[in-house]
Amino acid sequence: MRFLFSLLFIVLVNALSAQSKRILHQTFSVEHYNQINLNFYEESFEVVQWVGNTVLTETNVSLENGMKHLLNFHVDSLSRYEIVEVVEGQTISLESFDMNRAVIAIKYNGSELYPNELVDLVVYIPDSFVEESPNVFVRKEEN
Repeated sequence: MRFLFSLLFIVLVNALSAQSKRILHQTFSVEHYNQINLNFYEESFEVVQWVGNTVLTETNVSLENGMKHLLNFHVDSLSRYEIVEVVEGQTISLESFDMNRAVIAIKYNGSELYPNELVDLVVYIPDSFVEESPNVFVRKEEN
């Protein structure tokens, strides 16, 4: 009987632990540019070469001990994880919209809670570009 109650308790704790997740995708046309610069809030992100002709970004965001509406507010209303493009001649720079992200805090019963924010960013770069220097990709010369 104790085993059954323990198992039920573990299942309930896992079910009630709040972890909100969102996956955000953005695409950027790079067919008219010779250089791509990457400048993101996230210090570490993964770059993957692919056979596509656009840049695709995939941002996985999760708030541990955070409520779904809190994550939705930061994604939809504040554009906290949005990536914007800045064009200058033949160069396109992809940058985080919010470069000064404040810590997310929740007031609950007079105290502040700080949900753990986890952000994983993957950037898919067309294989027609090669990395010239860190976070700078240039179009391959056509032979």
